[in-house]
Amino acid sequence: MRSRLAILLAVVASIGVGAVGVFALRHFHPPRPTALELRERINKNAPFFGPVVVQMAAIKDFAVPFAGRGVPVRVYVPRVDEPLPVVVFVHGGGFIAGSIASHEGLTTKLAQRADVIVVSVGYSLAPEAKWPAARDECLAVVQWMREHAAKEFGAKPGPIALSGDSAGAAYCAQMLFIAREQRLPLAGAVLFVPVVDMTAATVTHAGTRQMIEWFVADTFPADVLRTDPAISPLFEPDFTGLAPVMLVLGDGDAWHTEQLAFAGKLASARADATTFVDKGVGHAVTDAGIDAAAAWLNARLRTPAPE
Repeated sequence: MRSRLAILLAVVASIGVGAVGVFALRHFHPPRPTALELRERINKNAPFFGPVVVQMAAIKDFAVPFAGRGVPVRVYVPRVDEPLPVVVFVHGGGFIAGSIASHEGLTTKLAQRADVIVVSVGYSLAPEAKWPAARDECLAVVQWMREHAAKEFGAKPGPIALSGDSAGAAYCAQMLFIAREQRLPLAGAVLFVPVVDMTAATVTHAGTRQMIEWFVADTFPADVLRTDPAISPLFEPDFTGLAPVMLVLGDGDAWHTEQLAFAGKLASARADATTFVDKGVGHAVTDAGIDAAAAWLNARLRTPAPE
């Protein structure tokens, strides 16, 4: 009798412990990780695009002068037998992580396949540098390359293009509208899986929404509204007069709905825009996406402008 009672009490106890565990998971959350902890987690997955680095004819590390300091860039030149167009690339990583090195698998493939000089920007990361510091550094690189790339790197004179992935594509999208207002000529912009709505209103996965909240809180000043078009280009009321845009998306991306809404606004404004959707792909860039982007860049950067 005692043994049966002991077993019964043990079962009840185990059920009780399990119930408490479930309750704890539902109602109590671990402390919010710091930006440095988040960066460490993200960087553990680096390089984001595999260790493959395509052989380049030349690679040069350089610092672009800006605001009394230098913005680090790495210049990838696939061949040197003739001047090539320039693409300025802005890496992703949630605004707080990523680097020139983490994205070499993407930038070198893009340089080779689009037959362009890729200038990868090592912008300042949040939270040490709050927005708009990184965006302004990237814009300074674009402006400097327009004026100096031909002399410094043997690049082809003329308008250059932008490209970036995820958070980097967010900065590129922001710069598209700045370029329009400042009348800064761009050959175009390739936005790989861009984040264009900092409210994350269409992101349905709770964990992803929480992650976005952390990234946004670490990056943007508290007094900047999440719906401000300066940080969330989806809320920009006027999409006319932009440089040509290519969106490279994955149909399984948590941000896919907002990306399609962005494409829809481009279409409504009759902007020069192209959308490539990679089937069965989430928030990532595949070889198929790079190939599509390379073909688009090659055409944009080598087709003579209409007179």
